This record gives sequence, structure tokens and C-alpha cells, in this order.
Amino acid sequence: MSVYKSDSDVEETEKLLKDNAMRLSLMLEAGNVFPWYADLERRRVEIGDELFETYGVKKDDFKDDFFDITTVLSRIHPDDRGIFDVVYKNLLEGKQHKIGIEIRLDLLNSGEYRWVDLKGIVQVFDEQGRPSKVVGFATDIQKRRDDEQALIEAKRRAEESDRLKSAFLANVSHEIRTPLNAIVGFSEIIANTESQGERESYLDIVKANSNLLLHLINDILDLSRIESGKMEFVDENVQMDELCEELRQIHQMRIKNEVQVVFEKPGSSLMFIADSHRLRQLYSNLISNAIKYTEKGTITLGYELKGDFMEGYVRDTGSGIPAEKVNNVFGRFEKLDILKQGFGLGLSICKSILDRMGGKIWVESELGVGSCFHFAIPYKGTRSMTSEPDKVLILVAEDMDCNFELVKAMLEDQYAVLRANDGIDVVTKFEANKPDLILMDVRMPGLDGLTAAGIIRELNPNVPIIATTAFAFETDRNMALAAGCTEYMPKPLEAEKLKTIIERCLENKL
Repeated sequence: MSVYKSDSDVEETEKLLKDNAMRLSLMLEAGNVFPWYADLERRRVEIGDELFETYGVKKDDFKDDFFDITTVLSRIHPDDRGIFDVVYKNLLEGKQHKIGIEIRLDLLNSGEYRWVDLKGIVQVFDEQGRPSKVVGFATDIQKRRDDEQALIEAKRRAEESDRLKSAFLANVSHEIRTPLNAIVGFSEIIANTESQGERESYLDIVKANSNLLLHLINDILDLSRIESGKMEFVDENVQMDELCEELRQIHQMRIKNEVQVVFEKPGSSLMFIADSHRLRQLYSNLISNAIKYTEKGTITLGYELKGDFMEGYVRDTGSGIPAEKVNNVFGRFEKLDILKQGFGLGLSICKSILDRMGGKIWVESELGVGSCFHFAIPYKGTRSMTSEPDKVLILVAEDMDCNFELVKAMLEDQYAVLRANDGIDVVTKFEANKPDLILMDVRMPGLDGLTAAGIIRELNPNVPIIATTAFAFETDRNMALAAGCTEYMPKPLEAEKLKTIIERCLENKL
């Protein structure tokens, strides 16, 4: 029995087929899926229009040989061609009837290989039962591959970070225990030693190891500040000759052997804008490193202006660095000689500081001859200088004589210093003398420093108050700021850092 279909039925069926074809084409295009058809007898490959539309090119622009099967196979990445050849050979020999493989393919012969998931199935066999025609889809999976590689790399970085953190904590624990062992051990021996000579000798050991421990803690805090982005950089005019000569004298006093520290002056002196504290830290770390490995000869520091950079250097006649360790010297806890004092953090800190300053550091060394460490920072010119004002008055609230004398020695060359012995005294002297800034010890007998700061803040809301205390936790800082203090500085005080904070407070006041 025949079924009659009207013209309207045929038109509706054709419209439905066209709509379905359009939907399928849109889905294929959205999923980066491209249909293909291979005629193995004619050695020709037909590729769906979706491929060309997706990448914004015209199919008609490609010559006929573009669709030759030999040309298509040549667009497979060389590293993947061997895998594909095996699959293709099995297909031709009838050993398999399906293709399912991920390879890199230059889809449009543009020179860019992209990962594709190539799938196909034999549709027609010839009279001998060999594949004649194959149909399939090629799916662009480059994004998936990129995402997978990104996840692998993120996992690798996370594992490496965890490993480095564990190694860092293990090293810190070891390095802290080393001087602490000497401090605790010799402190007990001193208590039971009657000989004055032996006591003094043991006290020197305790003092040396205490300095080492303090230096390590400061280094770790510096690293923490740098990595958290909280290390402050305060630019000012720096006179390089004065800075280098000051460093030469300081470090020469530390050396007990016959090594000489020399400042190699350039042809003309240089003043430029930089953070003087960080410059001192860079030079000091490099000089301290040179002292450890130089038994005789000289340690030379200097600088020169090269184009847009100020290049500083520290050169020594020490033991030099083995070639295999030159590339590792700026790593954490990297020590050339485990018998030398120090913790292997100084050079790492130098590199971190210079990274933040937009500079760089490198080393030239010859084993048995010596080393020269160079660093370069951007040259920013100078600021205009004003006439020197009268000395400002700083009121120092400190109940301990030795602590006041230390602060006085740090500041009296630049500021007028007035002492208050306790909290009540600082309030009284503030009203009588109207100082420009107050350095406030937190723990004092009677009226404590924070309470005194609160009273002074009611009298004058603008005078800068810098709290100083041996307690260095974040909660102590927050308490000081809440009491009305402008800044907070933990003890032991460092002269240059203290001066920097004072200058900043005075600038803000103006």
C-alpha cells in the first residue's frame, strides 16, 4: 500500500531536516567538534564547514591539494606521527575498524599545532573487505590540555612550596638551636664557675651567640616582611661617599685579623635618591659575608654610576666560590663552609630586597683568589635640599639609664634629646617643653607608657609618639596604636631604622 504525501508534508519534512541540520551544526561549532569524511580509495579527506567557520577562514581559499590525504597526514605533529601511523596501518589492514586517538594536528596548515581528539569509524568496505570510506569527528581539546597542564604545574608548585617550607622550618629550628645551646649551656656553667677569667671567657661566648641569635631572628623577620610585601622603603637623598666610609669604619672594627676594609672612591662623588637603610643592609650583608671567608688581604667596597643604574660592589681576597656553587649562593641557608658562623640568609635577603627595588645582584668568583659581589639599583637623581633647620626636640621616656644612654648616643648628633624617667614625668615635661616628638617606653613604673600616651594625646592630637617595647607581638603593636601612639618599634632598637621612623613621623607632622 502506498502512502501519499502532499507537497506541504514534503516541505515540512524538508524544513525539519534543515532545522535539525542547523542545530547539529551549531552544537558542533560550539563544542569545537568538526566532522570529517575520508575516501581511502580516492585518497581524499572532506572536512565540515564548521572548522573553517570556527577559525574565521573561508573554505574556498584553500587549494584542492589541501584535502589530499597525504597532505592531511603531514600536518600531524612529528612527535605524534608514529602513534598515528600504527593506528592507520591497523585500519588499512582491517585489524581495527575504529579510530580513537589524541594527537597534535595543524588543522589549517597555519604552523600552529593544537591538540585534537580524533575519532572515526569505517563506513564502507571494498570487495576485499578492506576499509574504503571512514567518517568521524575531530574535537579541538587544546583548552582542556592547557587546563590539565596548568593543574599539573600548580600541583608541582604547591608540592615544591610545601617542600621548601618544611626545609626552611627545619633549617630555622636547627640554626636557632645552635646558638641557643651555647647560650643555655654556658649560662649554667657561669653560675658554677668561680674563676673570673673563665667567667669572662664564657660571657664572651654567650654574648657572641646571643648576637648570632638576634641576627637570625632579624633576618627571618626581614624575609617575612619582604615576602608579605610589608617591608617599607623610604627614599631620601643618599650621599654615597659618606655611607660607604661609615660602613668601612664600622666593619673594620669587627675584624680581628689583619684584613683591611677599603673604600674605593670613584672619580666623582654621588648623591641620589634611595633608601639609605636598605643600602646599608645590602652592603653590610655582603661585607659580613666577605669577612667570614677572608683570612688575609682586603675587602673593598665601592660604587659607580652606569647609565640608569647605581652599581655597588664588595670585592674580597678570600677563598672564592667553587664553580658548582656559584649559581646557588643566593639561596636560603646556602653556606659554602658549615664551620663558618652565620646562617646563609644574608645573600638571599639581598636578592629579595633588590627584587623589590627593581634591581639585580650577581657574583664573579675564582676559587682561591676571591669574589666580587655586584648589585645594581635604578638611579633616580636627587631631591632639592633646603637649609638645615634648628634641631628638633625629642622627649625620651625611659626609666632605665642604659637604655636612655643608648638612644641618646643614636640621636644626639641630629636631634636635641630630653629625658623623662617615668610616665608622670613624661606628661609633665611634655607640657613644659612642647617637644616635637616623643619616644615612649611602654613599661615604666607608676604611670605606664600607654596610659601616658593617652593623656598626651588628649593634650595634643598631633605630636608624634613612637612606642618602644621589648614585646614584639602584633597584639602589642595594636595596643600601642589604640592608645594613641603614631608608630611602634620593638626593642632592641636599631639606629638607622629608628632615625627613619622619626624622620617619617616628623614629615607627616609637617
